[in-house]
Amino acid sequence: MVRNSASPYKQQGFRADTAPITITGTVKQIDGNTGNTTANELYLGGNMDSATNLIIGAVMDPDDYPANTNAQPLKVTVNSTHTYAGTQDSLWALANTNTYSGGTTINGGTLHANAVHALGKGDVTVSSAAAKLVINHVGAMVSSATLSLPSATTTNLVMNASCRIAALNLADVPQPAGVYTSAEDWMDGSGVLSVGAKITGAILTVR
Repeated sequence: MVRNSASPYKQQGFRADTAPITITGTVKQIDGNTGNTTANELYLGGNMDSATNLIIGAVMDPDDYPANTNAQPLKVTVNSTHTYAGTQDSLWALANTNTYSGGTTINGGTLHANAVHALGKGDVTVSSAAAKLVINHVGAMVSSATLSLPSATTTNLVMNASCRIAALNLADVPQPAGVYTSAEDWMDGSGVLSVGAKITGAILTVR
């Protein structure tokens, strides 16, 4: 899907209600100068939770971003009841190395990240207890990302592969740097989540 902003679009995205969707082409805006605050947001929604809706193509920022100062980076929003009617509990998967940089928000249903940098270059937010993020590939989040989860007691993250990120928030509370596993109430899976910069070349001095 390539959207040209020659006319004033309001919302853009894909909605899967009666059958799963597979998108194989590039998803981006040609022109990010839209004058509309929602036009830089890609909505993935619907009620299809019995099968995976799959985006195989790369998801990118607008062609003219950041050269055009009026353009904005693309952000991805999954299952928003403010955007579409219905339960909005669909299951989506991002299966390419994506370069969009406006961040990812999961409001409901499940989002699978199936490739390195599948979640683009921005921060990732799971906004409700009914939403879940599933990491299926090493490095699905960039190391500069902040991951925000809604609770310290609800399992909103499944790590089937490991990732390193810059920061972690649980219910808006920043968490200490370290390595997190499925021993946490909010996390499941066999992978680990490393938070904070990787320390290399350290010298251990024994006194």
